[in-house]
Amino acid sequence: MDTVTLSFKKEFIYNNIGTQNLTVACGDQGAFCFRLPVSHVAMATLFLNTTKPFMVYRYIEPGDSIYCLVKRSGNNFWVKYSGPGAQKLNCMDALDNKRKELNTRLISKKPFTLVSQDPAINRLANFIQRSDEDAIELLAVLESYRNKISHQMKEVLKADILGESGRAKCSLVFYALQTADPKQREEIKRLFFSRVYCKNSSLSRFAAYSENYIEFLYRRCQRQIELQGLSGKYSMQELYSLLAKEYRGLIRDRVITSYLLRGHTGVANKELEWCLRKAVTILVTPIYRDCLENQLNRISTGVPAYDFSLPGPDGKLVSLHSLRGKVVLMDFWFTGCSACKDLAASLEHDVVKLYTDSPVAFVSICLDKDKDKWLKSLEKGGYSTNSSLNLFTQGMAFNHPIAGYYKISGCPFLLIIDKEGNIFSARPPRDPQELCNELNKALRK
Repeated sequence: MDTVTLSFKKEFIYNNIGTQNLTVACGDQGAFCFRLPVSHVAMATLFLNTTKPFMVYRYIEPGDSIYCLVKRSGNNFWVKYSGPGAQKLNCMDALDNKRKELNTRLISKKPFTLVSQDPAINRLANFIQRSDEDAIELLAVLESYRNKISHQMKEVLKADILGESGRAKCSLVFYALQTADPKQREEIKRLFFSRVYCKNSSLSRFAAYSENYIEFLYRRCQRQIELQGLSGKYSMQELYSLLAKEYRGLIRDRVITSYLLRGHTGVANKELEWCLRKAVTILVTPIYRDCLENQLNRISTGVPAYDFSLPGPDGKLVSLHSLRGKVVLMDFWFTGCSACKDLAASLEHDVVKLYTDSPVAFVSICLDKDKDKWLKSLEKGGYSTNSSLNLFTQGMAFNHPIAGYYKISGCPFLLIIDKEGNIFSARPPRDPQELCNELNKALRK
């Protein structure tokens, strides 16, 4: 019997606050039903657990009562929607079909008017213009559904299209900057502020519910700082301050929350704490303000660390409480993570040997879903040091409470916990010398 899973993302920003995963078995006739508490535009992902998994991502909103008829022919699926609210899903299908058409036409498009004597700049301008033209065609499809969907959904989908285009253009600018000389950099800057940065005043507050648009606003500020500075680098505090300055209301709250709940590996804990403390004083949306305040209370220096209890390769449970009296350097990894291997090699070569006779425990926690994969990775080596205490999240991976507690969305992720079981640094540096300095401070505490 097939099962159907629905992932309901009420606050669908970067870290999926409050995501609920619901699974039901299909009846004899293949029928399934979900009832969701929707108070504003949200995101639902329908997943059919069949021989060939099938997924569909769609917006939903209050008042929807949508029937989904999923048809299967061999390994192919298609969905037909009906009922109140179904037209927006049909609109999204039409937009997806248009995107596929635009992708197939990309190769055949002719070059545009030259804007520079530099071929690299012309290519960048070419791609930016193509992105703009694609957005215009997608907006035309959306306009054809103007009288069939709600005003707020039209605004969300419009923001989605513009956000998708903006994200693509920001990525193009980023990659162009990687190899740009000073003259090219000035031309890229001109293109960015004339063709990418321009603010869209026609969007309403409903644009805040578009994840694409929120991500674009974040990336736009990144490029803005990179292009206005001489080095192209910026601190977390600089980017946070610009986000807080550029945006207002619900849009500002969602952009800032999305930014501050990212992994931020390599960012100093003091920087993240500073940004979180600033954010909770200006955010006006309770769910986001409370979420950031909760995160602040979990990663601030001196607060109790999450007291995990996880199995090792032999199945015996190890808790943080059992390591009391030792400074704990904890790292999280998963099989296939090249950066995790690099970190493990760095720890093995430059850090572990300095603490052979010191009360420092190296704890390596794997976020794999498959236990056998974890054990094979341990056997092959490379993901943890020879001195590490290896633990497993029992197949829950990033859904394990410890990963959710620290908002771990990427690896490697490091923590330093002091002898009393409190956070010493929730974002320690990866540089071996700087990391050793932090460990030594924790030992002297």
